Amino acid sequence: MKLVNTFDKEQQKYVSFIPCEVYKVDKFLKYFGGLDKNNLPLLPVLLGNDYIKKSCFSAFHRHIKLKKCKAENEQQKLIKSVINWLSHETLESAIAKILGRFKMKRREGIAIKLNRAMQGYLQVNSTLSQYLEDMDRSSIHMKKEHDIDILKIEPIVEDDEIESEDDANFDEESEIEEELTTFVKEFDKVTEDPEPKKIHNSSGENFCFSEKYRRCLLSQCFVDIKMRNTYFCISQIEDYSEPHSHTISIDILTQIHKILTVPCTKTFICVQRDCNNTLKKENCQLVQKKCQVSRIFKVLILMNQRIFISNC
Repeated sequence: MKLVNTFDKEQQKYVSFIPCEVYKVDKFLKYFGGLDKNNLPLLPVLLGNDYIKKSCFSAFHRHIKLKKCKAENEQQKLIKSVINWLSHETLESAIAKILGRFKMKRREGIAIKLNRAMQGYLQVNSTLSQYLEDMDRSSIHMKKEHDIDILKIEPIVEDDEIESEDDANFDEESEIEEELTTFVKEFDKVTEDPEPKKIHNSSGENFCFSEKYRRCLLSQCFVDIKMRNTYFCISQIEDYSEPHSHTISIDILTQIHKILTVPCTKTFICVQRDCNNTLKKENCQLVQKKCQVSRIFKVLILMNQRIFISNC
């Protein structure tokens, strides 16, 4: 990039700018033989971006025939192959076939992820529009979000080759991502200004937890405890021949697990080091069996009340 200095006669002063060119999407579509403009938001989603991982669609990628090209990079081959596949599909048929590659129990979750990831590419209004007045605005118009309801598209199963059990078994990080997607879905069902006292079900608890997490008010370890039923004890500077320093807090962590997962009865595991300086998983149980704990929803309400009182 090169900075250009010039004199603006209207403003009677020197101004600086970086010259740039507007790349029209029609040129891109023409190069690939008439790709439907409405399919563009789906393209980066299938290839993976900041909103969704490419591995989420591994079951779909496995059935895409890779196009031959000069590039040796597998990612570049996949990009060309996905573009070629999309050029023969409408947005509705493409989504239907993608969802058809997943097991029934996972289709709704994948559809929600698709919907949210595509929203970022459907915005046609921009603060830069005033500088692009000479452009044909209609040429960059895409279908609005409400024109297509992804969640109502019926999946198309082309054959019996849907994802295998290995594909369905995501790693732990992907499982947490799906749980958070569920929280976001429940969050959307709640009104913009919900009254906590009127919410008494698990959906309300999920809303409270996800909202706190989205606002970075809860540490990542709480997500591990709630969804993995696991806590990772971070090693400290200490004598490794002795028991780890987290031993004293095990009961507290177990109580936190009960609060976050009531009425769940899953075993709580602490990943920690042992005296041999190796990692081990320890099943944690409360010493006080009869100790009662409140549900996370009640705890979060008490936290909010405390914050409100302290601000008065």
